[in-house]
Amino acid sequence: MYRRLSDDPSLINGDPDVQSFYNEKFGESLGKLVEVDKSSKYLHEIDPSIKGQIESLKNLTEGYRIQLTALNEGLSDNPTDSEWADLKQAQKLLYNQIEVAENQLNALYATVRSGKEIEADNIKGVNEGIYTNVEYELNDKTVNKIYLSTVARGNFVFTATQASQLWLIATQCPLSGGKSVFKTRGLYRLIDRNADFGNDFDICNANGILLNQTNGNENTEAKPENALEDLSSSQAVNTQTNDNILRVNPNPAQDELKITWTSLAGIGELAIYNSLGTVVLQKTVDNNFTVDISNLPVGIYWITVQNGTGNYATEKVLITR
Repeated sequence: MYRRLSDDPSLINGDPDVQSFYNEKFGESLGKLVEVDKSSKYLHEIDPSIKGQIESLKNLTEGYRIQLTALNEGLSDNPTDSEWADLKQAQKLLYNQIEVAENQLNALYATVRSGKEIEADNIKGVNEGIYTNVEYELNDKTVNKIYLSTVARGNFVFTATQASQLWLIATQCPLSGGKSVFKTRGLYRLIDRNADFGNDFDICNANGILLNQTNGNENTEAKPENALEDLSSSQAVNTQTNDNILRVNPNPAQDELKITWTSLAGIGELAIYNSLGTVVLQKTVDNNFTVDISNLPVGIYWITVQNGTGNYATEKVLITR
């Protein structure tokens, strides 16, 4: 709920209880981790003025190359000695102009990279300063640290220690390990795209978290190559009892999902994650609602719904068309 309010403060709508809740969480570890997450996303954005310069230089270089192609064609048309000399002089000038533009582009790219590395280090420092002993928040901190040390800096090579830490989180029960479990699985697949993180049904039950299976189908983590595995029966995730099930229909789905969770009993927060652990859809919902998924590509997704008391349930769904 806090994440949703942080993304859209207008949802507070002058409600003193909601405002009090937001203010309280803002100063706690949760609020700080949300800010780290939001700041990390901004690392992929480029200052509009620099982006404009880069686009202008790219267009300029492309224009020079088009001129160069036309000029080279002229050199192959048996020009006179005088024409040949003029064409060669123009060719040399174009090569110099292309070199200057490319050097300027490289300098801009270097400036962007340097700035992003400094930003990543600053965010990493904030992340390190967050104190928590909550399991899913500790996971957030670990994944943030690894991400800010690697992918955020354009480095897709992980150390053995980082790989080990990612694996430990990726193989946790998502209901206790939090959303970082999904994000970690996406990161770990940069190391091994065919990684098998085990069966979430068994993992969660082994940790005392009850999951419900219907029609004998298990709620398992799908491998990329098995993206079209049989998910024809509803695979509901339950945090307490069989009367407390997150139901998603149809599954597989095409353009729309109907979702019901009896434990919601009011306003809650929906998040849909893709196989890389990225949030692709997020909205405030009530107990019985419909979600438009027509804009989501075919693939495996994880749906998480959290109620106002912090309890949440998760289900995997297949989108196919």
